[in-house]
Amino acid sequence: MRETTIILLNMRQLQAALNIRSRSTIYKMVARNALPPPCIINRRGLRWRESDISSWIAGLPSAAGAQSLERASEGAERSQGKPS
Repeated sequence: MRETTIILLNMRQLQAALNIRSRSTIYKMVARNALPPPCIINRRGLRWRESDISSWIAGLPSAAGAQSLERASEGAERSQGKPS
């Protein structure tokens, strides 16, 4: 049987991994389900599974995908006669 090591990230490690400086931004993202929820370790300890965060990052749209969506919406506006 294969053992799996679970790595837990604290708030500072999560902030560094996501390049987000504000703790409140992270809590807001969790509240609106834009970020995986943390595990509660004890009364004062929250940790995020590294695997959850990695999966979440992998599921984000790429910048190229966002640009193509932007171009598609601009094209739709032009075809409807809306100014850019």
